[in-house]
Amino acid sequence: MTANARHRTWFDRAISAALVLGLCASAATTSATGTDSRLPSVPELPRISELVSVQQNSGLALDGIDPVSYFTSGRAVGGRPQFEFMHKGIVWRFASAANRSAFARNPEVYTPIFGGYDPVGVAGGRAVTSDPGHFLIADGTLLLFRNAQNKSRWLAEPDLHILAQRNWSAVEAQLVH
Repeated sequence: MTANARHRTWFDRAISAALVLGLCASAATTSATGTDSRLPSVPELPRISELVSVQQNSGLALDGIDPVSYFTSGRAVGGRPQFEFMHKGIVWRFASAANRSAFARNPEVYTPIFGGYDPVGVAGGRAVTSDPGHFLIADGTLLLFRNAQNKSRWLAEPDLHILAQRNWSAVEAQLVH
C-alpha cells in the first residue's frame, strides 16, 4: 500500500468517526430537548408561534373550518376557498358568503378565545394546538380544545377558567407578534 493510499484510508476513517460522533452528539442534544422528531422515542411537538393558531401546512386559521358555523350550525363546517377572508394577516375560510360577511362585520364575536389554543393548555401556562372538531360555545365565546378529554376536564374543573384567563397574557407574550 502506498503512502498516499494509507493516508486516504486514515483520512476516510477519521471523517467517518467524526460524522458518527457528531450525529451521536446531535441525537443526544435533541433527544434531551425533545425537538428532533427523527428520533423514534421523541414525539414531534407542534411548533407554536402565532397569536392565532394557524395550520402549519396551509396557513389557514382553524384548519380551514368556518368559525361562524359553530354559532349558526352548532358544528364545525369546512370553509371553501371562494369564501376566504384575510383578518390580521391570517386567512379564514367560510362555508358561505353570508358567514364571511358576518365575520368581516364583527370578527371578535367569531374568533376563538385564547387565539384558538386549547384553554386547558393555557391554564397550564402553555400554548397547545387545538383540534377544531373539539369545541364549546360558552357565554357566547368559542373555545377550541386539543381533544375530548381536555373539553371534559374544562367542563368539570371551573378553576381552569380562572387560570386560563390569568395565564393568557403570559402565554400570548411568548408567541410571535
